[in-house]
Amino acid sequence: MKQVPNKASRAIIFRLNQFLHSQVPDVLKDNVPESAKEKAREMARQELERRLKELDMSMGEAKEYGGLLAATQAHVLSLHDFLERQFPFALLSLWTNDQQ
Repeated sequence: MKQVPNKASRAIIFRLNQFLHSQVPDVLKDNVPESAKEKAREMARQELERRLKELDMSMGEAKEYGGLLAATQAHVLSLHDFLERQFPFALLSLWTNDQQ
């Protein structure tokens, strides 16, 4: 997989991840006409191709990224939650140091 060179590219990958993992409940999908479903699939395919082109990423690389993401997502979320809980303590520590 290619290295992501800058913050903007990482943001695009994050949005691509959100795009790939957003889902609509099956109850709502069942009421959509087949022609609309086919049009939506085509639009999604075109958008995925456009985003992959922006990232200079092939479909194989995107699948590899998805596999790595799935394997590490629980750990990343756990770390994110931990860091969010620690942030107020870090601010308090900085404030305390500034008061001295």
